[in-house]
Amino acid sequence: RNSFVFHSLDKVTSIAIHVLPGLLTYLERWSEGGSVMCLPNDSKSCALGILGSIVEPTLFYLCWQILYIVQTEIIDRKRLSDNPSIQTSL
Repeated sequence: RNSFVFHSLDKVTSIAIHVLPGLLTYLERWSEGGSVMCLPNDSKSCALGILGSIVEPTLFYLCWQILYIVQTEIIDRKRLSDNPSIQTSL
């Protein structure tokens, strides 16, 4: 069940993982006081273009996914197949 239960650590953690990246991106883009991630007197570091907002995170995710598949399907294949109680995201 999908629910927002404050006393469930799993539910609150899941909400934080899924909501906070979008919220941070929104706040960094639209905050009026300036970004906390900008370097002083460097307007180029504050620009959020297509490269920094889509390409770099996608490349990071692809690298993470490749490493995860290598770990679960090659390195730990025997251990995971011998113990069906261990679950992966695949």
